[in-house]
Amino acid sequence: DNEAIFFLRGNESIELMPNCQPKAISLLPLTTIAAGVSFEGVKWPLHHATLKQGYPYAVSNVPRASKMKVSLEKGIVAVYLCWSAAETK
Repeated sequence: DNEAIFFLRGNESIELMPNCQPKAISLLPLTTIAAGVSFEGVKWPLHHATLKQGYPYAVSNVPRASKMKVSLEKGIVAVYLCWSAAETK
């Protein structure tokens, strides 16, 4: 597999427009709580959600658009993307 990871801190956002759609995209809270998390362009979007380290329910989401956007208000989140090796060739 091929992977990429980005880190967002409070009041930051990122737009992702990969050339090849990842097979999965996950949001991993790196602080006890990541608050005000929004996730667009995926099968299971989030709108001002609170993510907790002990309850990682924002993993293995699936892209549904050519552009995805992640933003958060407070905390630190890792945005993890994964492609199978065959998809990136």
